[in-house]
Amino acid sequence: MVTIKLNDDNDLDITNNEMSLVDETEEIAQMLRTRLKLYRGEWFLNTGEGVPWLQEILGKTNTKNGIESIIKDQILQTPGVKSLEEFSSEINTATRQLNVSFQVKTESDTISLEVII
Repeated sequence: MVTIKLNDDNDLDITNNEMSLVDETEEIAQMLRTRLKLYRGEWFLNTGEGVPWLQEILGKTNTKNGIESIIKDQILQTPGVKSLEEFSSEINTATRQLNVSFQVKTESDTISLEVII
């Protein structure tokens, strides 16, 4: 599968008027970042896709373990991910952000990511 590279703002990565493609490892990493930042119902072509941020997390009485369980499930459902090896999360109340760090195994590689949501 051919996947176009996205930059840190999830826009097309265009350098010198050229779009870049990603290899298999970067494709899976890019899918993981995108999946965790996608709100369920946000994408009109598949409203069931994404993390249920509004439906089950934000403003709800969910525990940290419950929230982590939802996020881990999204990670493990990502195509190409074989297993979740490490996981940690930290809520930054000052910036109202969730920092998620994890390591996954794929068929050919190990990927370590930190995603700020």
